[in-house]
Amino acid sequence: MIEAEPGGTVLASLARMIDSDRLAVVRVQSPESDLAGWRCELAGLAIEQLGHPYDYSFDLDSPDRLSCAEVLTHTFQGVTWQARLLFGRPTVLPDDVVRLALAENSGVALVAYFAGGANSGWSELHADDLASELRALCGP
Repeated sequence: MIEAEPGGTVLASLARMIDSDRLAVVRVQSPESDLAGWRCELAGLAIEQLGHPYDYSFDLDSPDRLSCAEVLTHTFQGVTWQARLLFGRPTVLPDDVVRLALAENSGVALVAYFAGGANSGWSELHADDLASELRALCGP
């Protein structure tokens, strides 16, 4: 797994990636033909992101620095990512990735959504739970 963190864009273990209280698993729609070629292209694009410094500005127009969601935008270039302006800069936040996965016909789908706690383990929730949590935290 590839992750952008304050130390830069690095390879990360699954255990490190899921060290959180919420986990949304999303899948980008694959092409109907040449699936193997598409996967190889994605792997190459993802590997190209390694070593980039962290993008503290969350600015899509600065391809030399990356935030976690920007790793996705640079790797899955065939997706129409819904950028927003944040302090005058175009950005895609993790919330935007999840909103896109909840939208119909976006090319990105929510596979699973989990809530976790240090003492309670993981429990699977539904897309409606995720949509409600996003509305409560971020508005409609």
